[in-house]
Amino acid sequence: EERKRAEEREQQEKEKQDATRENSGIRPLSREAARVQNEWLSLRESCEAFRTDKSTARERLTYRKAINKMVTQIAASKRQVEAKASELIRLLQEVQSNPPLFALCLDTVAEKLVIQGEVQVHAHRDSAFPLAMVAAHVSNRIPQLLSTIKARFFESCPLLIPKYIKRNDGEDNSSYWKRLGFRQDDQGKVESLSLFTERLGGVASLFAAIIHCTDPERAARESWRRLAFWANQLPRFYTVSVVLPYIEIVSHSMLEKYGMQYLKLLHALQQNLIAERIEGVDAAAKARLELFIKDILKNQRADVPEGSELPLEANTIM
Repeated sequence: EERKRAEEREQQEKEKQDATRENSGIRPLSREAARVQNEWLSLRESCEAFRTDKSTARERLTYRKAINKMVTQIAASKRQVEAKASELIRLLQEVQSNPPLFALCLDTVAEKLVIQGEVQVHAHRDSAFPLAMVAAHVSNRIPQLLSTIKARFFESCPLLIPKYIKRNDGEDNSSYWKRLGFRQDDQGKVESLSLFTERLGGVASLFAAIIHCTDPERAARESWRRLAFWANQLPRFYTVSVVLPYIEIVSHSMLEKYGMQYLKLLHALQQNLIAERIEGVDAAAKARLELFIKDILKNQRADVPEGSELPLEANTIM
């Protein structure tokens, strides 16, 4: 019922959204999202025969297990980041001469990173940066990986594109919620709103950390356009749960780069996401977002995000 009321309200504001989208930078981001998603589909198609060939099952399992182990063993230390990045680079370079296997391994790395965002980073936000630093190191040596990572993250959380997803005429709930990013079981039961927003919060944190670790200058421009879109876009019931973890990661670097202009952007976000009444929003997340933005606006500074400064060694695996 909450979703239905929110959807009706969104539809009433559609004309306003169309106008603001022109000025929010959404079109360049949408074009890039379409490009990386098309590249990802081509990548998956290129390894589909290999992926379904029974004779390659053992080989696929061997590489998937190896990648999963490398990603899940990433720890919060400079040595571990360097070690795991080197292991992943060696593995990907080893299979580059076998295009279907190389494509499968690229997709597996991206898939495992998204899972870490949904599970590990959701529970421990400070674990985003070690994972992001590994992703950045590997992407700098294997450029094809970054677009695959982005496509996987956009699939998990379409709001990161960012993208307005409206219900198509005659579209049923199952199809619509799936396009929003909700998970469904084999019986068609949709995950709860709380599970959905918690999962997306971890994904947003890790995505923000990855793009800012990989190419800080480009990421700053991209984040500006993304935040401008969220500041103008009619909020949805899960927008706050994505925006808060995202700006927790990027605010320090964005404030250093853009200064007062970034404060104005945060104020616009505050007006749109906090002053606006949103059906079905997580009240606790909204309160945390309000407190976070107010603190930055008051002090005109943002703390270095937790976990971004790593020790040389770590005692435990994340």
